[in-house]
Amino acid sequence: MRDLADNQTTELFPDPRRRGRPSTGQAKSAAERMKAYRARKKEEGILPKVSDLVPELRKDSIVTENSEIEQLTAEVEALEKRNLELQMKVDAEHAKALRVQTLESEIGRLKAELSEQRKANGVLKGQLTAVKNRTGLQVQILKELVSAYTWCGPTGSVYGQRMPVSGSIHLDHLEEMWARAYDLLKS
Repeated sequence: MRDLADNQTTELFPDPRRRGRPSTGQAKSAAERMKAYRARKKEEGILPKVSDLVPELRKDSIVTENSEIEQLTAEVEALEKRNLELQMKVDAEHAKALRVQTLESEIGRLKAELSEQRKANGVLKGQLTAVKNRTGLQVQILKELVSAYTWCGPTGSVYGQRMPVSGSIHLDHLEEMWARAYDLLKS
């Protein structure tokens, strides 16, 4: 190392040079450079006014733009109002569609229930017919049995007329009637 007060001695190993252009210490910021650029162009008379470049920035064009903005704002409000009306119509139609769908599902359920009731009704009608037939047969058999018990068959008839039996019933005929009644009730 070298003494700081010693100006005559040189470094044994000098610092290597850094890459790039050496700094001068007078660098300007980007804003300062742009300000200088505009000043030079203004002196040369090259930079026109911004209002000359963009005619929309003149005062008369601003007034027409304000009226256009008001017109467009009114159109937007009218469209929003129409949109709200249409949305309400869509909501009403959607509610109707939901009611129709609910009613259709209810109709389908009621149709299924009706068909089940008709099937059950058909089964009950068949059972009722069977009971009526069986009852009719039972009544017919009972009539015949009562007739056979109280009236004598061919043995107790006098000249083809039936007469009450006083106690002797033809047993073969009675057993045959009971067997027939049993078979009919069984089927």
